Amino acid sequence: MEIGSGILDAHPDLMPLLPFDDDDPAAGGLRILFRDLDDDVFDERGALDPDWPADAALLLEPDTLTGLRPGDLVALTFTGGVLRLTAAGSPPAPAPDLTAALTDLVPQDRPEPLDDVIWQLMADDPSLLTAPTTPLGELITAAGYVCDGDDIAASGFDFAAHRGKSHMAQVAAAHHLTDDQTDAVLAFLALIGVLERTPDHERAAAVDAVVANFGDRFAGLASPNAARAAFGEAYATAHAAPTPCEWPRRCSVTAVPAGSPRPRTGWRARRPSSTDAPPTPNGTTSGPCRWTRPGTRRS
Repeated sequence: MEIGSGILDAHPDLMPLLPFDDDDPAAGGLRILFRDLDDDVFDERGALDPDWPADAALLLEPDTLTGLRPGDLVALTFTGGVLRLTAAGSPPAPAPDLTAALTDLVPQDRPEPLDDVIWQLMADDPSLLTAPTTPLGELITAAGYVCDGDDIAASGFDFAAHRGKSHMAQVAAAHHLTDDQTDAVLAFLALIGVLERTPDHERAAAVDAVVANFGDRFAGLASPNAARAAFGEAYATAHAAPTPCEWPRRCSVTAVPAGSPRPRTGWRARRPSSTDAPPTPNGTTSGPCRWTRPGTRRS
């Protein structure tokens, strides 16, 4: 799919570099695409699978990946404020072990923003990701962590449950709900979900099962605030547009002159600016790089 279309799936290897996208492919730059928002571009390039990519992608010139085979490494470099993609011709460097570093940065009970974590890793270790090596996603998996959209968490973490819990906490705060009233909203949404997803001939039994499961927790809907929140959430769910997700691959790196801006402290508190680059041991600054294996599927 990637080789034939010239569109590179970007999740998760290239995610931290996406803020630096250059939307002029004709000049060798890169542009970020999202399924649903850029379907016309995907169709034009022959990438017709509506489920690919699940997250963001990078638009290249149509023949950029021509000649590569599935599993070959490509290099995304950030030098002089510009992103460029090249083939990674040299043998890959030994894969760094990120286990200890990720343990310090990512708690076991919640996710962290992936780009913040990776920039912090590079600030702590300026030699990290400055030569072609195992793709970032594989390094993360080997260390016992997993990515979901823009986030990273320990393997086995339930991202869906976490997002649901966080969202309901926001709903409860916005509508000044008590715990019982929040439970009532959740019960109502579960009932609506069953009505929407269950075939007609199974619907009555499914509704009975939801009612039996939640029991008297529906009573909280007697509160005007809870009723308002339940209706608002049900309406938003029914009218929600498809949400574009987020970003992958391998690379080489080119140093830029000494004296270029160095990273400020607190990488995890913000996205780096387009002029920031981690310092290298020799006093120059080099653009971070990411590696990936294109063409796992061909169109």
